[in-house]
Amino acid sequence: MVAFNSLVSEDMIQRLSFIHHLLPDWLLGMVAIHILAVFYHELCLKERLIDAMILGRKKHGMKVKAAKTPRWGVIFSLTMGLAWLAALWMMPI
Repeated sequence: MVAFNSLVSEDMIQRLSFIHHLLPDWLLGMVAIHILAVFYHELCLKERLIDAMILGRKKHGMKVKAAKTPRWGVIFSLTMGLAWLAALWMMPI
């Protein structure tokens, strides 16, 4: 097995390691902001985004706009997101 860390300076390794350990926290922060924004739209603006994400239809005024979102795609995306969140949660820090 080839060790690539000998090709990079120790200073660069420390910088990249710092960024590598910082990114999961940023990702979880962005997920939290996204979820808070969805709840804000649901509760304060009375815009039913969660229903629209699940059903693929959003009421806009009196009209219903249909989006062609495959349910398997939504289920797959949610499963992958939850798996990624679980992996990040179980990472040793």
